[in-house]
Amino acid sequence: MMLQRQQALQIGQKANLLLTHGPVDKLQPGLFIAAAGIANADAMMTRGEYPFGPAAPYVPGYDVAAVVEAVGPGVSGFAVGDRVVALCVWGGCQERLNFSASRVVCKVPDGCRAPPEKLAALVLNYLTAYQMLHRVAGLRRGQSCLFHGLAGGVGTAMMDLGRAAGVRVLGTCSGPKHGFVRQLGGEPLEYRDGAGHSYAEQIRLQSWPNNEDVPPQAQPSSREIIESGGYDLVHPKII
Repeated sequence: MMLQRQQALQIGQKANLLLTHGPVDKLQPGLFIAAAGIANADAMMTRGEYPFGPAAPYVPGYDVAAVVEAVGPGVSGFAVGDRVVALCVWGGCQERLNFSASRVVCKVPDGCRAPPEKLAALVLNYLTAYQMLHRVAGLRRGQSCLFHGLAGGVGTAMMDLGRAAGVRVLGTCSGPKHGFVRQLGGEPLEYRDGAGHSYAEQIRLQSWPNNEDVPPQAQPSSREIIESGGYDLVHPKII
């Protein structure tokens, strides 16, 4: 049996991808890949900008939706035929993947009818947003956060999770994306020059409440609006 995979053959500004074929190692149990996600992190890897990224040639694909084809010795909790999602960081853009059950992999809930391409798009974005919102900042209902790039994948997830948690989510994005952000319950802020006000000033104009825990990215304008007790997610410490 021949395996199809997409390989990054060169890292740098002129990185190139190639669809290749190779034999499947039948002795190794693993996953049949139904869909693989491609994120900004994948683009960063091809340019050599991702911390601890792989050396070329390598197979991109940060997250996958897959079906268990075989289960290795000593593995429990998974069975052949299970639908799963996994965070593999790279290696997802191939038909089959040998993957350790001890890594970030979980079953798709029974009754979930979402197609694999939608499931694969959830893994990296929502895991990242969940970690930021709940495990790092620990925001509670009624608190607020400022997110840069709110119209992107992780920002979209932050709006969904923030809305479910009762957290007010403000975020920077370009003007054409403001309507999309409002549809998801976020509060868009223009960040580009010529907007009339910096996003810090826009927040002040919206009567930013005092004494809130606000986790902004580590930029000078963000730090200007962090109240006493606010939280910075890039350099985690209480301000």
